Amino acid sequence: MKVHRKLESFWQIAQSQGALMALLYAADRLARRVSAERVCIVPYVLLAQPVGGAVGRPLRDDAKTVVRAVAAGDEWAGQLPRPPEVNRARWQAGAQCFAAAVGGELAATLWIQAQRHDEEEVRCRYVIAQRGLAVWDFDLFLAPRFRFGRTFARLWTAVDAHLAAQGVRWTFSQISPFNEASLRSHRQLGALDVGRICFFVVGAFQLTVSSLSPRLHMGWRRDDRPEYQLRAPR
Repeated sequence: MKVHRKLESFWQIAQSQGALMALLYAADRLARRVSAERVCIVPYVLLAQPVGGAVGRPLRDDAKTVVRAVAAGDEWAGQLPRPPEVNRARWQAGAQCFAAAVGGELAATLWIQAQRHDEEEVRCRYVIAQRGLAVWDFDLFLAPRFRFGRTFARLWTAVDAHLAAQGVRWTFSQISPFNEASLRSHRQLGALDVGRICFFVVGAFQLTVSSLSPRLHMGWRRDDRPEYQLRAPR
């Protein structure tokens, strides 16, 4: 059954993203398996999504759903899906966490970083060139049993309104090209492709290839990371 699902994913990626991306997907899965996760291939599509015009069907008020910001020490902080030390590091770096709870149960979270974001899965730094005009959003979490409802739409609508009120006009994010559903939903909200980036990781060594400058970067130290300037579309 697992083999069947992987083959199905391979063909879906080949049809939507092309043969090269499907081969990268297969190579990544094989490399992770034989190296106990020490070797991997991590590609991303970089997107810029407009703020201030959340679209979709009008959302009816739901008395059971509460959406708000979550700060360190908040009563909701203990329910966040990431380890406490990861959340603390994010808050210390100036990131904001927004969450939606349904009936008191944490259902969805989204993080926002205003100026620069150090990627956690690979070594990379994204810097917002036009401070105040754009932000970086990352680590969207949606609990499985809430994935087919309107919970995420309510969370994003609230975050969108919050950012628009601050004068923010764009939010940048990175999406795996292997996640066709997420790419499609972002583009339906008006997101534009602004770059491609791929990380080839072998232990502490990382090779980064990008459509943005620097187009090629190699690093052997864990504190050696490429930095990419992101500018809002005109």
